[in-house]
Amino acid sequence: MINYKKHTLPLFIVGLFIVAFGFRFSGIIHHHPFWIDEFNSGIQAKNFQRLILRQPAPPYQVLIEKNNYLSHFLIALSFIAFGQSESAARLPFVIIGSLVPLAIFFLVKKYYGLATATSASLLVTFAYFEIAWSTQARGYVLQQLLSVLLFISYFTWLEKKQHSPKLVFLMILFAILGLLTHNMFILVIFTLILHFLIFNFKNFLAIIKKPIYTLPTILFFSAVFYFGGFIGVFSSSLFSLFNNLWYYHALLWRQYSLISFLAFVGIIWGLKKNLSLTSLLIFFILAQLILVTFFFGHYMSKYILPIFQFLLLFAGLGIAFISRNLAANFFKNKKRGTIILSLILTGFIILNGNKFVTRPKAFYSIDHDVRDIALVDYDQVYGLIKRKSGDNLDEVAVADPWTDRTRWYLGPNFQNIFLFRWSNGGFRKTTQFYVDKKGQKILPGTSMPLIAELADLKKAMTQYPKGFIWIDDTSLPADVINYVKANFKEELHLDHYRYDDNPYSIWPGTLYSWGFETNNPFYQPSHEVNNHE
Repeated sequence: MINYKKHTLPLFIVGLFIVAFGFRFSGIIHHHPFWIDEFNSGIQAKNFQRLILRQPAPPYQVLIEKNNYLSHFLIALSFIAFGQSESAARLPFVIIGSLVPLAIFFLVKKYYGLATATSASLLVTFAYFEIAWSTQARGYVLQQLLSVLLFISYFTWLEKKQHSPKLVFLMILFAILGLLTHNMFILVIFTLILHFLIFNFKNFLAIIKKPIYTLPTILFFSAVFYFGGFIGVFSSSLFSLFNNLWYYHALLWRQYSLISFLAFVGIIWGLKKNLSLTSLLIFFILAQLILVTFFFGHYMSKYILPIFQFLLLFAGLGIAFISRNLAANFFKNKKRGTIILSLILTGFIILNGNKFVTRPKAFYSIDHDVRDIALVDYDQVYGLIKRKSGDNLDEVAVADPWTDRTRWYLGPNFQNIFLFRWSNGGFRKTTQFYVDKKGQKILPGTSMPLIAELADLKKAMTQYPKGFIWIDDTSLPADVINYVKANFKEELHLDHYRYDDNPYSIWPGTLYSWGFETNNPFYQPSHEVNNHE
């Protein structure tokens, strides 16, 4: 006979992972085109793949970014195993995103109880926001998982009467892996240190005097400064103030009012139920919100993702609190009643469908809540470029504001790339360059020319008889845009994403061409092609 009571919890955990993985995996099997940041992930992963396999370098300068090391490394391993594709790039994060509900379950069960653990883990499993970002080739769900694992190991370490050096090394490992994933992980580490100083200050001086902690401490702070934890997050914005309160208020209250309300209830009860863990999570949530609201120029929904699993955790705690008070009136066994009512209320919220997924989808939009990320079908854009260029692609120039797109579609050996950007356009719109002997603006450390004004475009046209330019931002240099609209042929205009349920895009883009239907008035045949220096 099977002991169902004994096997219920393991079956729930296994089932949770299978369901989470199934819902997430369904969103990557169709190789949907990348969006801007994913192109960067794909190209950086290709660079890692070449280093791992010791393959020949491409005929241009290879730049390895210091940020997102771990994410790009995982994608490179996936490329080696499954080939280079959009789905292969996203697969590691499908797996990682499927582990986040389990990590939340184990963190919550120990400190808040089974009712909260089941509710919180189910909310994370079925939340559209969580699923959508688990299907992207970016490391945000990896940040989530590492922060939960770091907090679990931290509280396990605090509970040991004899502080375990093994747990210290484990915490250092999670912290370094977090920094390797994203510089913003420094906020997780900062709040953990702050929590320790507030709640365990008596132990602080005693611990730092122990020689066994010297090596991991040096290792940790070396990693922080090497990977630019402090500098990378704050250097461009520490002395600038912004007001993004309107945006995050709209996101968290208008879009997620039910979750925010339940989380508020959960926080109030959590302070009574487990002051230490609740305080740590509050510290982290506030640190993230304060940074992205007042000290970070960009406002995007993805910057809420590092704390979103904890908002769902507190929402689960709020559901458990409501269920606990109701159970006292309807169940003789209050503990069992709390679990049953928590499952019923959580199921009702999920089945209602608002912000939650009730069946697997072929595509999950990261613009589901706030349409703040450019989503268009770049397969169409670069498919057209390849078709029109034919066998003469080496004689065709391509100008793109994000050249990782060009690298992804046209391959590592394609050199006729021009970056179409601002030379000095204000906040985060300044591009560094130097001028070579031919008068071209060149990006430092590369051989890539910059088109920042009309004269730069005309120089490109003197080198290449034919070319394409992709324009998806009206703030790009106006003289170039006006000239292109007046003199080039419009090849393709995309104003929506055909895979999206609501196919409206705030970032429409247009592909223009020169030299295909009419002669290029600036082309000088004496100039050699592929001669960037």
